[in-house]
Amino acid sequence: MSSRRGHYITFDDVLIEAVRRAYEEVSKRSPMLSEEEKHTIADFVGLGAVRYALVDVDSSKPVVFTWERVLNFETNSAPYVQYIMQEPAASYAKLRVTPQIQCLNC
Repeated sequence: MSSRRGHYITFDDVLIEAVRRAYEEVSKRSPMLSEEEKHTIADFVGLGAVRYALVDVDSSKPVVFTWERVLNFETNSAPYVQYIMQEPAASYAKLRVTPQIQCLNC
């Protein structure tokens, strides 16, 4: 990619590709979901993955962007964090219990 030669990728293109790749992964992992649910989840996962990847980098270091790292469901990435946070929420929903959150610094 070289902007001087006229080769560039817009941020919109990156987001569209992230959502497309997230949709493929969601479809593979949860084929029983409806198409609407798959698209909704893919939107959250794709956007979150790109945002997390950009925030996760130290501003004084160069950004190395790879899809394998950004959309990794197994290690420190947005999809992984989203999945880890979803598990307790699903358990609480099944139990019909609302978690009580306390402010520790109040």
